Amino acid sequence: MVEKTLDKMLDLHIRRKSKPYSKAIQAKPHTPVYMMHKFWARRPHNVFSELITHYSEPNDIILDPFCGGGVTIVEGLRLKRRVIGVDLNPLATYVTEMEVKPLDVNKFWDGYGQIKLKIEQELLGLYQTSCPKCHDKSAIFDWLEWREGKPIRMKYQCPKCGVSEKEAQEADFLLSKKIDENFEKIITEKELWYPKAVIPMGDKTGGIIKSGCTHFWQKFESNGIRFLHCGHIAQMTFCCTGC
Repeated sequence: MVEKTLDKMLDLHIRRKSKPYSKAIQAKPHTPVYMMHKFWARRPHNVFSELITHYSEPNDIILDPFCGGGVTIVEGLRLKRRVIGVDLNPLATYVTEMEVKPLDVNKFWDGYGQIKLKIEQELLGLYQTSCPKCHDKSAIFDWLEWREGKPIRMKYQCPKCGVSEKEAQEADFLLSKKIDENFEKIITEKELWYPKAVIPMGDKTGGIIKSGCTHFWQKFESNGIRFLHCGHIAQMTFCCTGC
């Protein structure tokens, strides 16, 4: 009786007769919209797209009560469904909202150009390394792998040789050391802003707090915090000029 009532209310009588989806789907890498912000256990977009197509029709309402990184919401909108996303985690709903918020692409690139002009030269020096293939010292590293307080491996992009990885060199260690040693001085002299939120105690944060980290900023490298500050200031300047 309950099933029939739900069928009538939600118009499910046709879909209950549909055969379950049974094809194997090869998961594809995330598209750029999902790479704007990391989210844990984000599901493959093409798998969800196939399931939405199979089990619903355009203009149907799709509810995801645990929307997480927003895959169901984004793919549903792409397939012309009406969507509702819910999550107890405010970060999940915020990330999802930003993924589907309308964007003026021309204004975006204009803003990006202004921010880049303001901070690029200051920040590139924090990420410079030498390419071991052509010895170009204008290569920029993307990430560093650390061990016992010292960089051991890095991914970098060379203007001549492209993207590659290498063992960290002595110069890379000295650069990181210099940035760390000057961090407090630069923060004070330039009155730099960065988030100072305390890490709350919880199921996933107990180990971090016990290791000695009490604030989120302690999980970032010094150059990352300076990057965040410069981007924040440049963004505020850009936003104000458009008022």
